[in-house]
Amino acid sequence: MLRTHRAVAWIVEAPNGRPAGSGVVWIPESQPRPGELDLPRPYLMSMYTAPSFRGQGVATRIVEAALEWARSRGYRRFTLHASDMGRPVYQRLGFTPGREMVRDLRGGRRRGTAPARRKPLSRSRR
Repeated sequence: MLRTHRAVAWIVEAPNGRPAGSGVVWIPESQPRPGELDLPRPYLMSMYTAPSFRGQGVATRIVEAALEWARSRGYRRFTLHASDMGRPVYQRLGFTPGREMVRDLRGGRRRGTAPARRKPLSRSRR
């Protein structure tokens, strides 16, 4: 995926040159559907911070870089599935809480997304 530009990765390097943490943004193929006109949508995955670097902002740096990368390419939303450990990091960075966390890249840090409105189907009778 990296070779075909369907994914991009970040590695935070410790002072000794070893990796302190990493994360990947994948651009999955998405099927268009009503109310979802902003596809494809970047997806953050494979986040990892070495235990000795947790709580030092490593994950925050990766997520901020990933958000900036997506925003600079015109993506409007950004999604991920959060672990219990990662959820507070993502919430601090403006993702809406939930199993799938979403970040609207168009406006302020805390804007949520509204679900698509559904219209009742009309039935014709003969």
